[in-house]
Amino acid sequence: MKSNEDKARELSQNKSRLRRRILEAKSCLKDEYRKRFTHGEHRWDLDNHRLISDDGQLALQWKLRNKPDEPESYHNQQTSVGTVQLETVDVHLDRLIYDEANPRPTGDGPVSLPSISDWCQW
Repeated sequence: MKSNEDKARELSQNKSRLRRRILEAKSCLKDEYRKRFTHGEHRWDLDNHRLISDDGQLALQWKLRNKPDEPESYHNQQTSVGTVQLETVDVHLDRLIYDEANPRPTGDGPVSLPSISDWCQW
C-alpha cells in the first residue's frame, strides 16, 4: 500500500492532476486574491509546481507538505494530495517567465503576504 507521501509525489508528476489540485486551492481564495489569478493559462509553471498571478507577484505553490525538508509531524502533516500555499514570486525566476506581452509592472516593491485567514475562505 502506498503512503500519503508517495501518492502526493505521484500527483505532482501528473500535470493534469497537479493543475486540478492548484485550481482547487484557487477556488478557496477570497475574491480579492482569486481575481489576481484570472488569466492563468499562460501563467502555469508546472515544472515548478505553481500558478503565477497575473501581476507576477504571487504564486499558488504546490508542496509535498508545509515544510517538505522536515519530517512529518503534527504541525507538518502529510496528505495524499500535498499542500498549496500562496507565496511571493522570486523576482529572478519571475523575469524568466514573463515575456514581452506580459511585462512586469514598474515601481512595484516586495509584497507582504497576509495570514492564511485573510486570504482563504473556510
